[in-house]
Amino acid sequence: MRHIQPSGKQTMRYPDGTVEIGEYPTLEWFEKMKEHIDFEKAVVLDLGCNDGMMSILAREAGAVICTGVDKDGERISTAKELSTQYGYMNEFFWKKIEEFKFPKRYHVTIASMVLHELEYPVPQLDRIRPITSHYFVVIYRKASRSYDKTDGSWFPTEDQMDYVMSGFDRIHSEVLLTEDEDRDIVLGIYERQQ
Repeated sequence: MRHIQPSGKQTMRYPDGTVEIGEYPTLEWFEKMKEHIDFEKAVVLDLGCNDGMMSILAREAGAVICTGVDKDGERISTAKELSTQYGYMNEFFWKKIEEFKFPKRYHVTIASMVLHELEYPVPQLDRIRPITSHYFVVIYRKASRSYDKTDGSWFPTEDQMDYVMSGFDRIHSEVLLTEDEDRDIVLGIYERQQ
């Protein structure tokens, strides 16, 4: 059983009875994805999968297999445990996205809160983008005057995302959350051009 708390934080009640409050409202964000994407029988790639909840939610929505990739080994261990607790045999790989060799084509690729961590975001997205066979879903911090870009992090504008996603049409974009004054977290859903 899961529910969204009024604060926007989410409570996850896992099959073993433990309860955890997440940093972001993953459930709410996934529901917004489902308004535009049918996950039934989809093969899903979850980039920067963290504890694997997007993969688990995709399976609950009908996906046949999900592959998660994250650079943090502890997160991958947690993702494997949670996936098993929920009864799903998802695949999880402990790798940097930049180093992952994509073994198959995917119907949906989800990149949630990970763009700012890519070492060279534009070339990496150029390599990742053709792997998806239909949808690319990205949740990212949009560029604003309050983000410090001196550390090499990438906070794209919507126009930059559209440019990087050439070959795809943006079918949906919305601000999911505003952190502090002008720090927007945006959901962008792109569909491969026919």
